[in-house]
Amino acid sequence: MVQGDRLIKASRSTADRWIRAAKVKEEEAGAILMGRHISSHTLRHSYAMHLMMNGIPINYLSRWLGHSSIQTTLIYLGLCLIRQGV
Repeated sequence: MVQGDRLIKASRSTADRWIRAAKVKEEEAGAILMGRHISSHTLRHSYAMHLMMNGIPINYLSRWLGHSSIQTTLIYLGLCLIRQGV
């Protein structure tokens, strides 16, 4: 992956359409999302967190996320960790 490549190989509107379709299927199956809002940005956060927790170096994540500095990535991922209570 190089600078400027997308983490998710789809446009935001396409990813949002996939998410809406998945939500409908989940609801039809009786699943409960517990009031959580899920978006393409949620997928971006989740993917970055999984990569970090599986040992991908922070400098790679920073480039993949398109951040101008590693500090931004540390804040981005740190806030996720705080929310999750990690």
